[in-house]
Amino acid sequence: MSIDPCAEAERLRALRTEIITGGKPVRIKENEREVQYGPADVPRLDVLIAEYDRACALASGAPRRRFAKRMRFGCN
Repeated sequence: MSIDPCAEAERLRALRTEIITGGKPVRIKENEREVQYGPADVPRLDVLIAEYDRACALASGAPRRRFAKRMRFGCN
């Protein structure tokens, strides 16, 4: 069974909102794995949302973002 990463990212955002606004802890079952999120797990949920956002961007053919390194050389 394949998960649509874009739909999953949206579903997780809705769960995050419910948790932050004082909703009850949320239990998520994905394949064989089950995870329960509560207020203290919001940072982990943010990481999971970011993972699905990246997968969604790749599946949608969105270009990858590149970041340039900035180096400064100074003479004193």
